[in-house]
Amino acid sequence: MKTSRRISIILGLTLFTLGAVVTGYSLEDNHKSNEVSVSSDDVNSGAGADFSDEEILKNLIVDKEKVVEDTDLFTICNPEAFVNSHPLCIRSLSNSLNEKSVIEFQREDGSIARYNATNEETEFTKDGEYHFNIVTDKRGIWKVYSLNGQRIKNDKLTFMSYDDIKDFDNVNNKEYREEQKRQRMNRMFRSARKQIIRYQGSDRIETAVEISKRNFSSANNVIVTNGWKPSDAIAATALAKNLNAPILYVNESNIPSSTKNEIERLGAKNVYVIGGVNSVSDDVKNQLYNSISSVQTTKRISGDDRAGTALEIAKETSKYGKGQKAFVVTGTSESDCLAISAASGENNYLMFYVVNGNLDYASRNYIQNNFSGVVVANGSSSVSTTVVNQLKNAGLSVSQISGYDSFDLSMKLSKNTGFYTTLHSVYLTSGNNVPDGVPGSVLAAKSGMPLMLVNGSNNKDDIVNYINNKDVDAVYILGGTNGVPADLENAINNGGGSTPNISEARNKIVQLAKAQLGKPYVWGASGPSSFDCSGLVYYVYKNAVNISVPRKSSVQATFGKYVSVNNLKPGDLIFWGKPVTHVGIYIGDGNVIHAPEPGQSVITKPLEVMNKYMIYNTSRSFLD
Repeated sequence: MKTSRRISIILGLTLFTLGAVVTGYSLEDNHKSNEVSVSSDDVNSGAGADFSDEEILKNLIVDKEKVVEDTDLFTICNPEAFVNSHPLCIRSLSNSLNEKSVIEFQREDGSIARYNATNEETEFTKDGEYHFNIVTDKRGIWKVYSLNGQRIKNDKLTFMSYDDIKDFDNVNNKEYREEQKRQRMNRMFRSARKQIIRYQGSDRIETAVEISKRNFSSANNVIVTNGWKPSDAIAATALAKNLNAPILYVNESNIPSSTKNEIERLGAKNVYVIGGVNSVSDDVKNQLYNSISSVQTTKRISGDDRAGTALEIAKETSKYGKGQKAFVVTGTSESDCLAISAASGENNYLMFYVVNGNLDYASRNYIQNNFSGVVVANGSSSVSTTVVNQLKNAGLSVSQISGYDSFDLSMKLSKNTGFYTTLHSVYLTSGNNVPDGVPGSVLAAKSGMPLMLVNGSNNKDDIVNYINNKDVDAVYILGGTNGVPADLENAINNGGGSTPNISEARNKIVQLAKAQLGKPYVWGASGPSSFDCSGLVYYVYKNAVNISVPRKSSVQATFGKYVSVNNLKPGDLIFWGKPVTHVGIYIGDGNVIHAPEPGQSVITKPLEVMNKYMIYNTSRSFLD
């Protein structure tokens, strides 16, 4: 017999009247969450979620370019969620889940929550059937992210988590929505100001301390290196991520007071000193141990040169985790090394240095024995074909990613979806003042965000266009305005770059809508190969003019500005049904493109004809 876990939320309140609740909806108590990890250490900073070792799925290899099983084959049994309340039950209609299945959701702050499948009996599942019980810990949109380590590229399993019943009622109440409509429109449709957070101190040492203070409430481990010889520490980004350790700076012969105070505040027990005695003297290493009460061990990681140090860092990092591939980069180009640091850290693609055109035998031998492939990174300096051929001859799979300089290399990495998992936020740092970016590379690696290099104002348009063309809603700047200038920050806030004007935008919407003609109607689909009516609108607006409209037609109809049928312009939306059940895109000359119903394809039809067979409700403009 299955266990019923229904509880009463508020006497007299019936969720069925709210329209969004399916038959059989219930709240449950006495449940156990199957969440594997929760990352929420510092939501205000957005980048400081403190991942514990248990949150790293070390045996889960993520293929970020492969789409998993069609999520149309999955269903949410009870689609409304409340924080720390009943679990949502997600079932596989094809019975494809097992005890090893893992699903990930991304919270609005960018952090990831992971859940294991369970076969615990519920009122929604069959005996022994594996499913996911999702218990949320934060309010907001929970975007489905991956299933069994593979990215999910549609939003069918995405849901909203509410604080309580009052919150649910407000959000789903038309008057409440109307009251907040102007604020939402400003945020969604008018190139709203991005959340921009800048980490800076009076110098490189103070910037590193500031990054640590704002993102680590405590830390058992700390990485220390010479602030004037950052190339050693750049290779340690993956180690810092695995140890959950901030990177702090010392001088060759003394410890700055701010660094010492920060290590004491963190309560660090273990200090990893990166670099040889010419970078950090033995006296400084001893001071770290003797003068800071919390420190129990100090460990130096170094080699004969920067290539040897990178190799020793890789060996140490491998104790905690390593990916299937390694990065090979020119070690004398610190900006090239910084450009790949976050990708190296996130994927555990450990970094090895080419020096004087050569990859030393020890590094090459270690790569051959520990990795199946190599990513060669070329930016301001290029790895020679001799080194590439040596790696290929060693039986390794070799791929290359190249930019015309370090700044372009970081852009290429950011645009390549195979290296980063969180693309709605980005880190910016100077490629000309490398030390500011090194302590922040671990934050980018932990959160899966791109780290892009800024070349003063020279690549401003490229960066702003990237931010405009992606779902970037938060930007984290490492260092002061001498490295990342204020005019770049202002351009991001003002939606600079190549944002199209209204007439261009309307033309792009019409042209992309026409390109979808003939594609089949599939309920719940939002492209690119099939659509339902609101999914077509969602896809066209997002991909034509980078406007994120709501997913449901009934909600789309509450946004934008009302425009009469006689004043419609190409790109405006028309809604039918009372309440709204259908939407189409006006393309001019009295015609509408829409996705009609199951069994049909996206077609063009005269507005006059559509109004004969459906009840006109409203028409809206999102562009004027």
